[in-house]
Amino acid sequence: MKMRGIVLVVLGSLSIPMAVMAQDITVEGTVKVGSSPRGIAMTPDGSKSYVPDIGTGSIYVVDNLTRSVKSILAVGGGRGARNPAISPDGRYAVVLAPPDAVVIIDTATDLIAGKIFVPMPPSNVTFSTDGSTMLMYILTATSYNYLSKIDMATFTIVAQIPMPKTILTNGFVLTPDNRYALSTSAWSSDPVNSLTVVDVQTMQMVAQVPVGRTPVSIALSSDGMKAFVANYASSSVSVVDLSLRAVVAELVLPGHPYRVRSSVGGASVWAVCDTNDGLASIDAGTLLFTAMVAIPGITVPKNDILFRNDKRLAVATATEGGTLNLVDVASPALIKSIATGGMTTDIVLSSDGSRACAVDEMNGTVVLAKITGFAENLSDAIVGVLDALRASLASAALNRRQRWLLQDAIEKLEGNRGGRAGSGALDKLEKGDLEAALVKVGQAIGMLMWSSFAGVDTVDMQKRLAEASSVSTEQYIAAKERELGATDAVIAARELLAQGKEALTGGEYFRAVWLFRTAVGAFTE
Repeated sequence: MKMRGIVLVVLGSLSIPMAVMAQDITVEGTVKVGSSPRGIAMTPDGSKSYVPDIGTGSIYVVDNLTRSVKSILAVGGGRGARNPAISPDGRYAVVLAPPDAVVIIDTATDLIAGKIFVPMPPSNVTFSTDGSTMLMYILTATSYNYLSKIDMATFTIVAQIPMPKTILTNGFVLTPDNRYALSTSAWSSDPVNSLTVVDVQTMQMVAQVPVGRTPVSIALSSDGMKAFVANYASSSVSVVDLSLRAVVAELVLPGHPYRVRSSVGGASVWAVCDTNDGLASIDAGTLLFTAMVAIPGITVPKNDILFRNDKRLAVATATEGGTLNLVDVASPALIKSIATGGMTTDIVLSSDGSRACAVDEMNGTVVLAKITGFAENLSDAIVGVLDALRASLASAALNRRQRWLLQDAIEKLEGNRGGRAGSGALDKLEKGDLEAALVKVGQAIGMLMWSSFAGVDTVDMQKRLAEASSVSTEQYIAAKERELGATDAVIAARELLAQGKEALTGGEYFRAVWLFRTAVGAFTE
């Protein structure tokens, strides 16, 4: 059930309105990063950004918390440093350094850990998503193109194959199972206007699927079974079924799409379009164009859109207007547009979605912005934490104890569907038992605390669960007060809620959830 301005969470027979925090985006400050910054990458915790300056060939390491330059690294090999990326585990920042190098930076020390030399000017990179082999894929492009497979343990090329000739290689992704690399071929390619599919295990080209005119970027469905290809000249998006290796739909848009992205959870796909400046929304299930959110000043290929993990908010840049734009994904609608005083281009988001950093190419700065948004209900927070836990379990760096603790936290939140269905917090919420759900959330936070002691940083997950528990508990008590009046149970519950909020503010997340559970239990004693 939905109402304007609130989200309803149904607990048993009670329909409890959950207040929505004001959605806002504000500029916190700017940091000077040379004369011609090109691209930006952020560490997963949002504390640092890496910004190459194409004019000097230097890489600026920006401390996002103090809003200052932490260090400047000289890449060497002349100008042209650009397109930084962060490895999935956050261990390395990778910067392309034409004419023939890829620079690897250790994010722990912010020193250059190595260089990989490639046969042609490097153009795009992506990584294996499971984190176990830490392979990096490089697409190089001039008159002769190659796909190079890099072992990140040794920083060496372990395989390399030729690719279709093209001067446009913006579209380059890896499927979630790490099996196939996809790239677009346009303009000078042979065949022209196609999606190239490479089997990464065998390093063999397995398909070239004809798509629309001038394919420039790719987004994947959440299951990795469909590719959405933005065709700039055709004003369309081709939907490719990767099992059939064929186009199953061609969606015409009211603008020329360049960048295309899947929303968190994969319910929708968004294309950044010029001509009719705006963001085109596509329903990933029905494969239908659903809406156009107008944002003046979009200039492709400069602009982009990224999504917060709450599945509700996104941030987009618009170069000509020099703006950062907060978008409600569900509506969809533009919530707020703020001017930065320059030309905003590339953008990154912190993993918790509270910070956005964008490049201002005109002023040579990084614009740091703060984002506030929806207060999560407990179910959404649990789902978000489960996604993060599963992503963490994909890392080969975990030892047996760390892996066991994270898996146990998952079971406390979701339940063991194979044997003890109904034992998790989500199951308790589905049955309307908030008190029992909070017991399970507290147990999960306990496991996450032990995980932190064992070397896995789970503080953000603990905080997210505790904050959502606070919101659900407060609304539960409010509903009971409306039903019963200011009874002794209501007064006792509010006192426990206040104690829980105090513990939450102090970072005592386990104690906070225990107090919230006790507050809810005051009505059953």
